[in-house]
Amino acid sequence: MREVDTIRARRHPNIVPFFASFSAGREDPWSAKDRTECLHMLFQHTDAGNMQDWLTQDGPPMPELADVDTRREYIINYIKCLISAVTYIHKEQHGFVAYHHDLKPGNILLFRGPPAVWKICDFGMANLKYHLDNSGTTQGPSNRFGTYDYQPPEYFTDGPGRKHGRSFDVYSLGCIVLELATIWKHGWSEAGIKKFCQLRGENTEHACIDAPGKPKPPYLDYSFHNSPKVVEEWIRHLREGEDVNQDFKDLLDLISEMLVQRAQRIFVWEVDMDLYEMGGQKNITQLRNHLYSVVQPSKTSLNELNNQHNPLKRAIEKKKGWQEDILKHYKWSVRKPQSSKRLGIKPRETGLYYTTLTSCPHTIEFEQNVLFGRHDMDVQITKALHKYSCIGLHGMSGMG
Repeated sequence: MREVDTIRARRHPNIVPFFASFSAGREDPWSAKDRTECLHMLFQHTDAGNMQDWLTQDGPPMPELADVDTRREYIINYIKCLISAVTYIHKEQHGFVAYHHDLKPGNILLFRGPPAVWKICDFGMANLKYHLDNSGTTQGPSNRFGTYDYQPPEYFTDGPGRKHGRSFDVYSLGCIVLELATIWKHGWSEAGIKKFCQLRGENTEHACIDAPGKPKPPYLDYSFHNSPKVVEEWIRHLREGEDVNQDFKDLLDLISEMLVQRAQRIFVWEVDMDLYEMGGQKNITQLRNHLYSVVQPSKTSLNELNNQHNPLKRAIEKKKGWQEDILKHYKWSVRKPQSSKRLGIKPRETGLYYTTLTSCPHTIEFEQNVLFGRHDMDVQITKALHKYSCIGLHGMSGMG
């Protein structure tokens, strides 16, 4: 039912449509007397296969893709479509956000046209979360998600009990887009996907020791997270050659930003925005309207933004000034937290600003409250005055 709830809430041209569900006995009952009931789900059908099979063909899977220009236009177009679909999955709607948690080529189906369309399927590991609790889904021995080759490194290095949300999907999607970029460059030749896969298997760095699902010797490890140097070198390799245009180089830069460490990883809506801007065919009004349609508000505390990826800081560094006021409207900030005058009574003596809060609140709360740092204290005082006519305050000098 979690899968049903998620896919009902996320309808998009590049997500496999869900029609209906019903409860009934098992499709293959264990015995004639087996009364186990299951939830059966009905989706749009295709017999055109999945992207995993499509990527590993020995030659172009469609005659028209034998032409280099046609193939490259096709690849860029469907990268944009897949990015758009995942942006929509992550987007806050009616108070909820969602994650897929198992993005991989095997979960992207081809539907014959005309025109042919790629659609994301299998939301069995997906989850809807209330937007104020959107840190992700908790990983544990009884709750594992994702497919080994496409899981991000933090899934293994952070250990059980850590939550995984949007950044998990961004890393997996970055791996898929890198494979599609390989087809853009090499087509289905031996120098493409097969060579890239071979390099990962032969040069595994084993960064994630004893990871759940990790292949055991003598099997090779083809995961992206265990071969970061190979992945980085492959991206550099794809940039080489006179046939590589600036748009493709910009795409490779985006892929790199999708595969960095978790704290610095780009948001998928930023990828969507950059791809929409790619080619320079839009005017500022079109660009701003698209950004308004995909941008997500900041949910990160100001003090944490100094150490985490910040879309506003990125926009300033890339000289995309037309994005700044929109991002500020959605409460992104590059300012460091400042103490109010009330809390800065003795800064010369201590060099510190004291606060009853463990971390800074969100930008909007910080901007609207001059008594920053006293919220908890004020609540306690108010409650006490309902019971007593006099209360005493004690604590650090300068606090109150």
